[in-house]
Amino acid sequence: MSSGVSAIVLAAGFSRRMGSKNKLLMSINGRPMIDQVLEQVAESSCGELVVVSSPSTASSLPENYRLAINDQPDQGMTSSIQTGVQHCARDATGFMICLGDQPFISSFEYDAIINAFTNHHEQDPKTIAVPYFEGKRGNPTIFAASYGPEILKHREPEGCRSIVAQNRGHWLRIDMNSPSILIDIDTMEDYQSLS
Repeated sequence: MSSGVSAIVLAAGFSRRMGSKNKLLMSINGRPMIDQVLEQVAESSCGELVVVSSPSTASSLPENYRLAINDQPDQGMTSSIQTGVQHCARDATGFMICLGDQPFISSFEYDAIINAFTNHHEQDPKTIAVPYFEGKRGNPTIFAASYGPEILKHREPEGCRSIVAQNRGHWLRIDMNSPSILIDIDTMEDYQSLS
């Protein structure tokens, strides 16, 4: 029995567009943004949860989650995805790449994506699950675990978009009922409009 979909929460970025603040520790509805993200992912049906942090922010994150330290967060998002993949269970069926600055996605929405991926993966072991809302692509994306070696060799610094683009024939499009998969908080303007 496999351990199912491994959730990788990316929490090692520099929040450069937010100025001097670590946006993941900023309050949304009275709690740090990252706490809300982790709580919702943990309540989903993922098989495990790996939080990727930089050395400087690890001590600020909740202690009840498994941390994977990215020693080179300045190398970009891809380095954090790779760190997460390296720390996932060997028998995982997929890697769900979750962004630490998307605090409005509920555990039910994570479950909808995980369940759709799991069902489709039985027919296509190279499935890439991609959520949409009103024609716009959002996050998280789930990569079948068969992409693990390709992800670990990937050299594009800011994510795995080209892997997604090169495998359109394996896309599973999931239409969601909420715009939360599109909402991330990058700037102070974003934060002020949403908090």
